[in-house]
Amino acid sequence: MGRKVLKSKIYRGYDLLESTKTEDGYYTKTLDQIIDMTELMMKRHCKTLSVRIDIHNAQDAEIPMSRREITRTLENTQRNLKKALSANHLPDIHCVWVEEKAHEDRHPHYHLQFFANGNAIQNGYRIFQELERQIQRRTGRKGLVHFCRSNEGTGRMIQRSAPDADSQLREVIRFASYLAKVQGKERLAKGSRVSSASHGFSVAAPFTEDSN
Repeated sequence: MGRKVLKSKIYRGYDLLESTKTEDGYYTKTLDQIIDMTELMMKRHCKTLSVRIDIHNAQDAEIPMSRREITRTLENTQRNLKKALSANHLPDIHCVWVEEKAHEDRHPHYHLQFFANGNAIQNGYRIFQELERQIQRRTGRKGLVHFCRSNEGTGRMIQRSAPDADSQLREVIRFASYLAKVQGKERLAKGSRVSSASHGFSVAAPFTEDSN
């Protein structure tokens, strides 16, 4: 269940990212999480910020960070940003993330795609800095959190009223589809999740549209 692999480069009408790392296909569960989350965030907010961040384990660490610790770190990051930001716009931060292993004898690393209310957070480095602080607190090390080049500076913004809003949406989904690739997940423990999404997130959940 949840392990269906797609070989096509188009899914639900969206183009997917093509590279040598996606040649083995994409997991449809992850694609559905990414597309559902992006589309709903676009309905909720007139601006949606999308940010890709990676977390690495130190390869000399005796005990690497687990999926449970990553989940706890994300919850702390979301909570702290909500407290720190203006009450005028709730940050409404959500995330889809995956675990991968490059080699059998390596610790896993994590790819994360964040989505936030672009009226509350205009710069993806705000999320990066808080996440880095949380990881450093857990590990005592710097440099394990990477702000990805695919962010085009400070993150990709979808502006619903823009003439090219549909193109912005499609580009966010195309780059985020990298998380759904099969490659890198073959070495994970049997029964591991293909991907995880924010707790409480539901495409059927009611929302209040942010008109600002």
